[in-house]
Amino acid sequence: MLRVQIMGVDVSQNCSLEDSAMLTTLGRTLRLVIAINDLALTNKPLHANWAERKATVLELVKDVVMVNTGE
Repeated sequence: MLRVQIMGVDVSQNCSLEDSAMLTTLGRTLRLVIAINDLALTNKPLHANWAERKATVLELVKDVVMVNTGE
């Protein structure tokens, strides 16, 4: 069971990286993170905000992958 908190609300769901919908969601999430990172390079307000949140966001993505691979 994966427990994730989004905007202060706990979200629980059963998911697996073998599920194509989960892989699609993970891929889109990674593309969004890359897009935000690229935009933060040229946008000072976004850069400041992203600098504060980047490590947390990447840690959450890593946790999702690790939970689903059994690591």
